[in-house]
Amino acid sequence: MGKAEIKVENKNLWAGILLVGLGLLAPNFIDVHSFHIYQTLYMSIEEFNSGLLVMTAFKLVILNCIRGLPHYLGAFLIAESLNITFGEREMNWIRGLLPLAIIPLVYRLIRLIYGIGYDLGVPALIVLTGILAVEKLNLHTISIIKKSFIIILLLFGMQWMDIVPALDGFGFGRGETSMDVKRVAEFIDGVDVLNFVAVTLFVTLCFNAFLIGKILSDEHRLFIVAEKNKEVERELAEARLRAQQARAWQEMQSLVHDLKTPLTSIQALASISEMMADDRKMQTYMNKIVQAVDKLNIMISEILYEDMRHNITTGDLFDFVFAQISFQRWMEKIEYQNEAKNAVISANKVRLSRAIINGIENAYNALRDENGWIRVGVRAQEGKVYIDLEDNGVGIDNALLGRIWETGFSTKQSTGLGLNFMRDVVRNHGGSIEIHGMLNQGTVVSIILPEVNSH
Repeated sequence: MGKAEIKVENKNLWAGILLVGLGLLAPNFIDVHSFHIYQTLYMSIEEFNSGLLVMTAFKLVILNCIRGLPHYLGAFLIAESLNITFGEREMNWIRGLLPLAIIPLVYRLIRLIYGIGYDLGVPALIVLTGILAVEKLNLHTISIIKKSFIIILLLFGMQWMDIVPALDGFGFGRGETSMDVKRVAEFIDGVDVLNFVAVTLFVTLCFNAFLIGKILSDEHRLFIVAEKNKEVERELAEARLRAQQARAWQEMQSLVHDLKTPLTSIQALASISEMMADDRKMQTYMNKIVQAVDKLNIMISEILYEDMRHNITTGDLFDFVFAQISFQRWMEKIEYQNEAKNAVISANKVRLSRAIINGIENAYNALRDENGWIRVGVRAQEGKVYIDLEDNGVGIDNALLGRIWETGFSTKQSTGLGLNFMRDVVRNHGGSIEIHGMLNQGTVVSIILPEVNSH
């Protein structure tokens, strides 16, 4: 069975609580007297004026919306602050039930505190149903402000239905002031005018709420489709990179394998020449050729078979590393300090040195000016060898630290395979790699490898 889990977004939660609290305070400052509703209503009676009656109705709708909006928006924000999952499934529509508990509670508190009876009639229930519908759509990619417009328009539309005399028998307009407005409409023969204006505005506002809901729903679907397309494109890009990498590796293996044939011939001829030569110097030279070919064969085997290992000291490893990059103009930037030259590791010398060189090249590319430096430090501690590659370059943005290991990710328009290659080689050697850095404060890449007990 799946386990229910609820995550809370504090920002929306506290904003919702604040709005609900503001709604509880509203009756202290806003009421029918603040809007001079009854003065306008009395004037409509004195002048037998339907226009003043409509003005009274408009004031009442605005008053009810201002007093009710903090409650509904607050309840909506509180619901939006929750993310409900059951096992692998999102159950966010359940949070739409929360306003059904919050709004009646708020109305009861207002009655207890102020003695004012807010009517929880059909319009309120329709607005709450609208909130439930928005939550059911689960428009999590849409901003809370955009979704709030649906609730606002729906609330304004429903308030107009409260003053339609024809709907008295259907649970609308049970508030005291609403009833007074409708009685006056009957008295001054303004029922038809009031019905027409109220229904027109109701239809207009609710249609706009529905239209915005449809637009936001389409926007949400388009966003989801776009994200899925991006994911597919990313997977295709990764597949292409893996294919290119595999093809390049296969071609390199074939090329390196082909080198073995002439090397074997050279070794055989050198051995024969050594045996046949009478000159001592010639024998020495032939012997050195044989030894050099042996070393080349070992290197070729290490390239072909990544699991091939030989014990090597860190001193010898870095002699090999620096021999390969000695011609690079950025060699002068490197400060090298090895506190564990005699520490022994089991390594594929060719691949591990290539990984270290990749790290040094990355450090050089990060340098900002001529004052840049690269520090290569080696130390041994508690059975592990630590190789630290440090620079004072541009550093890494914390927002990108989580993405640096993604296949194809690069900030330099490259293939993005360098760091992946480093990590794969180090892991294949039973080690680990760590990267620490801050924007504009440099980067430290630490390669940690197990030390071989030489005793």
